Amino acid sequence: MSWVQNANCFLSRFTVYPERRAEFEVALNELLEFAGPWYEEGCNFAFHGWARNPNQWVAIASWKIGRASCRERV
Repeated sequence: MSWVQNANCFLSRFTVYPERRAEFEVALNELLEFAGPWYEEGCNFAFHGWARNPNQWVAIASWKIGRASCRERV
C-alpha cells in the first residue's frame, strides 16, 4: 500500500432522486468515459460509487498536479 500525504483530495457527494437514478447513471457513464484520460494521467487515486445511502453517489480523488484537475477549464 502506498500513502498519499502531500497532495490535495477532493470529495463530492450527490443526492440522486430514485426515479432519476437510471438517467444519472447514463450521464455519469458518459462523463467517466470522457474523463478517463485525465484520471490516467493525473490522479494519485480515485474512488467513485454509491454510498451507504442508496440515493447518494460519492467521488473522491487526489490529483498529482493542479494543472490536470483544471484542464477542462482551459
